[in-house]
Amino acid sequence: YMDNQRWSELMEQMKWETDMIREERYDAVIHLETTAIGAEEYYTLQNNECRRETPEEAAALDEKIKQVWKGHPHVEYIDNSTDFPRKIIRVVEAICRILGMHAPTSSGFFKNFRISRKFKEVMPSLCLRFEEFFVQTDFLKNSSADNSQSVRHRKQRDHTSELSLYTHSTRCITNKKVVLEERAITAKEYVALLKQRDTTVAPVRRWRRCFEYQDIYFQLDEFEDDQLLLLSVEVPNEDAQVDLPPWIQKYVLDEDVQHNMYEFAKRLYNTEKKMKEEQSLGRLRPALLNDRKRSLLQD
Repeated sequence: YMDNQRWSELMEQMKWETDMIREERYDAVIHLETTAIGAEEYYTLQNNECRRETPEEAAALDEKIKQVWKGHPHVEYIDNSTDFPRKIIRVVEAICRILGMHAPTSSGFFKNFRISRKFKEVMPSLCLRFEEFFVQTDFLKNSSADNSQSVRHRKQRDHTSELSLYTHSTRCITNKKVVLEERAITAKEYVALLKQRDTTVAPVRRWRRCFEYQDIYFQLDEFEDDQLLLLSVEVPNEDAQVDLPPWIQKYVLDEDVQHNMYEFAKRLYNTEKKMKEEQSLGRLRPALLNDRKRSLLQD
């Protein structure tokens, strides 16, 4: 609703930062797509005297609003692929997933794709609008691959920003279904919980890039201690198909990857332990550390 210059002036005048007011104000964002996109026959000015946009103008504003919220840790896009009653049900399902509650028809399934690192070379030429973050996950004591507790620290990659978000997560398997509960915590709570960190697994660090394509919200994680690039997208059920952007399809190495973060953290720890042993015995030169680490992780 305003151009970039006026927005920058507003931020300066109010002493705000864009990422701060985007992420600290709301725990989650649920975007209901305007009927002017895909359901034009239901778009009307008759039932809302404040609505004055043409369908074309409404569609353009809808896209701008999507771009504004891109990068928030919990964004749900509710499009017009179903009728309105089902659209409302999908909103309820989204709220339940965010709150870690069970909904009668909620799924919370994710599809993961392993992506070739060659994709990084072409990313600059795509002119995509990414939001980038550094994310670190630490598992707490008594965690396992099936049942775990962890804390997560997320920081905007823009080094001019001091905004950090902290989350406590509980993951368990109930009736053969994965149940994930997350809640926002303060920096003080985060530091306190870190004292319960499981020292038998390594912290998992990655750079996360968030982007939207055809109303689907994607997360691309580049793991700091591995060659892994993992593309994730939430889907309504485990059988759902995902239409990947055409410019990334040829870089997909594996589809429907089963990625367990705890098992990955355990593998990282064992790798680092073995490397220290080899280095102490003089079997590993410092110049070869990274190559050896990649080799062990791939074993």
